[in-house]
Amino acid sequence: MSAPARYIYLQRRQFVEQLLPLFQQYYHQIANHYPQHQPETTHITYLSDLDESDDLYSLHTQRLARDKAANRTTAGTHLDELTFLLSEQPARQAASQGQRKTYLLALKFAQYALMRQAQPQRRPILLLDDLFDKLDEDRTRALLQLIAQRDQFGQIFLTDTNAARLQPLLEELQRDYRLFPL
Repeated sequence: MSAPARYIYLQRRQFVEQLLPLFQQYYHQIANHYPQHQPETTHITYLSDLDESDDLYSLHTQRLARDKAANRTTAGTHLDELTFLLSEQPARQAASQGQRKTYLLALKFAQYALMRQAQPQRRPILLLDDLFDKLDEDRTRALLQLIAQRDQFGQIFLTDTNAARLQPLLEELQRDYRLFPL
């Protein structure tokens, strides 16, 4: 199990290293439009038992007594974690609902960009559900400007519960769009 665990660890570490700058760029594009406030900084950290030791076998050997007492394995890639920080605080506790939504959207855009880098000839469909819920007007405008960039995204489907808010915002972008009211 040591060799596959090492492979998983290295792939995950590489993924986070590729994802982080894209994620930070997208978060900055959406969130940092408040000159009167301190810019929001973001970070993602990958935590693994293999940070301490690159040999899973030795970790299992060291923790054998603990594993037997717990009746489970207490070391390995199945316990790896990602920590999400906003202004050097855990995002889960420190972020407002709008900041959390921005965080999630920036992660999705970064994942989309990585998929595009892996297969540049393809443009995945981007699905954004209840997009503007919890976002203030500045973040909403910045988000729409971001997704309106033709060279970054292909076809986008977005949902919103407030058509009266959505239509004027889409008209401001001066891009082709179609509304499907329910």
